[in-house]
Parts: sequence; C-alpha cells; structure tokens
Amino acid sequence: MSELLKQAIDLIKAGDKDAGGKILVTIVKQEPTNELAWLWLSVCVKTNKDKRYCLKQALKINPSNSQAIKALQKISASDNRTEKPTEQLKDASTRLKDPAPSTTGATEKISDIKKPHICWLEQSLCSYS
Repeated sequence: MSELLKQAIDLIKAGDKDAGGKILVTIVKQEPTNELAWLWLSVCVKTNKDKRYCLKQALKINPSNSQAIKALQKISASDNRTEKPTEQLKDASTRLKDPAPSTTGATEKISDIKKPHICWLEQSLCSYS
C-alpha cells in the first residue's frame, strides 16, 4: 500500500472525506486498477450512483471482492426502500406506453453501437480535482 493511499485512508477515518477523496481521485487516475482506492473512494462520494460506480470498478478488478459485493447489495436495498410508490407507477406506465423496440430486422449488432463516453468520476467528483 502506498503512502499516499495510507494518507487518504487516515484522513477518511479521521472524518475528512473531502481531503481523502481528493487524494483517492488522484490515485485512481494514475492507477485505475487500484482496487483498495476504488473501495475507499466509494465511501467518499455522496450519491448512490457514484458509490455504485466506484464499487463496480473495484469488482472489475476483483470480481470476488466481498466488501464491494456487500456494499452494492446494501445500496440496492436502500434504493428499493426509498423509491416512492408514485415513481414505481410512473416507471411502470412508461414501460407500458413505450415498449422495448422490436429487434426483428435490426442490422446493427449491440457491440457495433457506439455509446457516449461518460466518466462518472470526472463529473461527480469535480469538487475533488
């Protein structure tokens, strides 16, 4: 474990998630395969969407990381409890009105479809960089 990572963890444990998060952003930019940095960064970010992104990055590096798996399960359970019934109804009615498009006659393979590159880390952690 690098000294910089130790410093970030110490700051987070002391309650300074902002300072620790800034260091962790630097680390994951330089070392995108640093599993431990992604795990700790998930503690620093504020939204469940960003937490989920960080945890999934850790799982890409190590698919059997039990801490990341448990944290994702906890976030999913939390999301399910806090979702309002009216939002669930809106989602259901939208699905009924706009069914999934038919794949018959489709000429593109899914792998050929270009997706816009979105870096959640850059967008959501701009206050850290």
